[in-house]
Parts: sequence; C-alpha cells; structure tokens
Amino acid sequence: MITSRQAKYLVWGLFLFTTLVVLYRELVYFPDSEGYLKSYLIRTAGYPLFLRAVTAISGEYFEWILKGLQAVIGCWGIGYFLRKLKRLKILQPLSVVVLCVVLLAPYVFDIRIGNKVLSEALAYPLFLVVIAQLFGALIRRSNRSLLLAIPWLLLLLSVRNQFIFLVPIGIALAYLIYRDKGQLRPFLMVMILWLAIPLVGNLTDRSYHYLQHGHFVRTPWQGIHFMAPAMFVAELEDVDLFDEEVKRNYFSQMHASLAAKKLHIDHPNDFYWDPVVIYVYQFTEIANSTLFMEGREIIAPGKDRYETFIEVDRVTGQMAPVLIKNNFRRWFRIYRGNFVHGIGSTALAVVLLFLLLYGIYSLSKRNASRNMECMTLALLLLYGNMALVSLGMYTVNRFTFYNHWAIFFLLILWIQAGQASLKAKK
Repeated sequence: MITSRQAKYLVWGLFLFTTLVVLYRELVYFPDSEGYLKSYLIRTAGYPLFLRAVTAISGEYFEWILKGLQAVIGCWGIGYFLRKLKRLKILQPLSVVVLCVVLLAPYVFDIRIGNKVLSEALAYPLFLVVIAQLFGALIRRSNRSLLLAIPWLLLLLSVRNQFIFLVPIGIALAYLIYRDKGQLRPFLMVMILWLAIPLVGNLTDRSYHYLQHGHFVRTPWQGIHFMAPAMFVAELEDVDLFDEEVKRNYFSQMHASLAAKKLHIDHPNDFYWDPVVIYVYQFTEIANSTLFMEGREIIAPGKDRYETFIEVDRVTGQMAPVLIKNNFRRWFRIYRGNFVHGIGSTALAVVLLFLLLYGIYSLSKRNASRNMECMTLALLLLYGNMALVSLGMYTVNRFTFYNHWAIFFLLILWIQAGQASLKAKK
C-alpha cells in the first residue's frame, strides 16, 4: 500500500508524463476539424470558441499552445474528479493512482484526444467535472453539489450535446436527496432547474448561431443522425408514408443509392454478413456521403450552405420518426446491435445490466451500501451515454470512451471491498 502523499506525487508524475507525450506528438487534423476551426453551422459553440481564443493568443505557435492546453485541461479535469472521489472516501490512495492511469489512457493510447482537433478534448474533462459533482450529490446527499453540476453541464452541452442524458440522472439524484430528507417542495424546485437545462442549452445554442451565422436555429445535424438507422432498415414501399413530393423523391433516391452501394439491411455488403457491422463500420458513408451529400440536392436545391444544412435537418428530422415507427423491429435490431457493439459483447452488456438493475433496486429500498451507490451511478453513466449515442450514431471510441473507466472503477470497488473484508476478519 502507498500513502496519500505518495499517491499525490505519483498522480502529478503521471500528469507531467502525459503532458510531455501530448506535446511530443504531432497535432492531427480530421475532416471534422475544419468545421470547428471555421465555426460551421453544424458545430456547437464550445469548441469553435475555444479554438478561436487559442488562435488569438498563440499566433504561429497555435499547434503547440493547443496541444499544451488540451493536455493541461485534461489533467485538471481528471485531477478534479480523483480529488472528489478521494474526499468522499470512495477510493484508497493506490486506487487513485490506478484509476488515474485509466483516465489518462485516452491521451496516451488509442484515441489520443490531446493531439486531435476535435471537441472531445474539451468534452472529456468537463464531463469528469460534472460527474464528480454527481458523485458528491449521491454520497453526501448534497443539494449544493447537485446545483453546482448545472452550470458545468451547460458548458459541457455547448461542447457536445450528447451529454443531455445526464439530465434524468440529475433529477433521479435530486429525488434520492429529498426523499431521504422528506422534502417535496425543494425537490420540485431542483427538478425544475434540471428540466430547464435542455431549454437553456437550446436557447444558448440558437443564440450563438444567430450571432455567428445569422440563423436562430439549433445546431442542424441531428436529423441526419436519426435518419441514418431509419433509412438503413426502411423498405421500398415506405415511400407511401410520405405525401410531400420532396420527401418521396428523397426517400426513393436514397433507398436506391444505399441499395446500389450495398449499404442497406436488405442489400448487404459481400464482406460483412451482419447488418449491424455494416451499419457501424459504414456509418459515415451512409449518413454523410449518401443521405447528406447526395440528398441535399433533392431537399435544398439552389440554397446556400447554411440554408441547406437547416433544410436537410428539418426534412430528415421529420422523416426519421415515421420510418422508425413503421420499421420498429428492424430498427431496434440495429439499435440493440449498435449498443452491444459499444459495450463490447452481449454477455458483458447483460451482466452489467443486471448489476445496474440490482443497484437501482437497492437504492429504491434504501439499503444500498456506498459501494453499491457508486457502482449504480457509474453504470447509469455508462448505459445512459451508450443508449443515447446508439440512437443516431455509431458506437465507436470517439463517442463511447467517456465511460470506459467505469468497468475498472467497478473492479476497484470490488477489490477494495475484499481487502476491507479481510482486514475485518483479522
């Protein structure tokens, strides 16, 4: 075992090592990077404004400054999260170091978010700060922590709106806090504040686009995301679900294009036997290259770039629910497979689901231990993010890595509980 002071030095050493690794490696640009650097209409405000600020202060040293800031902000977010768990007496000193290694993995291995011009470099540390407050609210039954999470969550949503799934979790925590205190009115007030988060976030998003792009709209890219799985499973006769000529033409031509490219559930790719695999690994070809790039000329001919994004988002956003409802079983097959792909395997998904349900049951009966409470919250975060991402995206690391630490966290809690039990027997 190590002391708290030794753990602190080791964590700082890991932060220094990670920062040096990020600085040593080159900054990598992706197709999505241009949208952030040039503040495209389809990008939310947070990361483009961050890049603009870095550009203003860095000059010719932009890449060095950006890498350094992304590494430092990442280490700050991880440090904030670990300090909170330590103060809540959830983690022992050695466990802090182990979890720190796991949390730093996205910077050093595989996804390397500190070296990418992508929004996850900001979203990851902000997410950790938000959930640190949620752990504080859960363990201490702290209304203050729950309220402090709100501004951080609003900031996080300005970077990536996939974290809207945290709102029902926050409301559930508010219920636990005020259930134990037997107070209804304060619970209703806090619940209203959490319910207002999507409205405030939407208004902020629209205001940003009005000031930046001249259009008072929410970030217009969600329609394509929801349309991708809906169109992937749609049948040819579904064209009769639509009366408007534009929608009928769009559906017919997109269905024919996906079939010709063998990117449809009824027209599988020769290299993949599982439709879920086709959907996951060919998502960008389905959504971006086909439904948007080919479909924009049908939906928004002659319109400028901004109006095209807005009109495509509007039309696909209206069509997707209709197609999902009419092909729900086929759609759910893809959704379930996409979800399981993000978790890793069906067996793991089932085991974790049973643990989550047991944890929720224990909390409802008011007999959950601290470890059980922490486990339940970690699994809620994992499943909440995966459930939302699976609706309209593909479950690759870029969208799912935020909660990969949860599995290691459960193992740490189990090991610590075992050590405590052995000590008690002695």
